[in-house]
Amino acid sequence: MNEPMRQQTRIPTAGRAAWALLAGLGTLSMSPEGAWAHAIVQRYDLPVPLWYYLAGAGLVVALTFVLLVTLRKEAAPAPP
Repeated sequence: MNEPMRQQTRIPTAGRAAWALLAGLGTLSMSPEGAWAHAIVQRYDLPVPLWYYLAGAGLVVALTFVLLVTLRKEAAPAPP
């Protein structure tokens, strides 16, 4: 049970900089300031009744699943 000691692997400087950049961007993306870009100042009504909108959205989802099932290729059998 004599195992050789493992050397600690160090992350290169470029790798550390990349992780720091990702962490910084992640922190900035959680800022609520960006949400104001999507604010609507006045009320907007749909040009069709709400139930048309919801029924259309439901039909699109259902049609997508039907197409995925019918156009799906069969999986190739596993080699012996």
